[in-house]
Amino acid sequence: CRTSGIVASGVSHMNHEAVGVTGSSSWRKLFTTPARGMARYEGEMPQLGPDDFVVLSPEVSGPGGMSVPAELGEVYNLTVQEGDEAHEDMVVAEIETCKASVEARCRTAGVIKKVLVQDGEEVWELQPLMIVTRAAA
Repeated sequence: CRTSGIVASGVSHMNHEAVGVTGSSSWRKLFTTPARGMARYEGEMPQLGPDDFVVLSPEVSGPGGMSVPAELGEVYNLTVQEGDEAHEDMVVAEIETCKASVEARCRTAGVIKKVLVQDGEEVWELQPLMIVTRAAA
């Protein structure tokens, strides 16, 4: 079972996909997702410019939670580095959890501005992985 994160404006949907958030000063506060008895990333969102968005780690516990927690995973393959161009639906990171290998995808074309994690690092569900500057239209 492979689950992918998506990047678009908004907050987390209650499904197997994570959603990135666009640049806005209102997002500089703590970012939390709806509590369902499962742990999630609860840190600050990175500072974003007006054309920036965040790629979040995928949500793998699913709607309503599951019997085996999988909130924590390990980044085992970052497929991009700062300065790389990312195209729509490109896999930018792979994360191994106790349930599955999951992919974080860049759903909008852009340039990788900052990578916030490294290979081998443990990450929570819906944790910011990288900042991407949206490609000019």
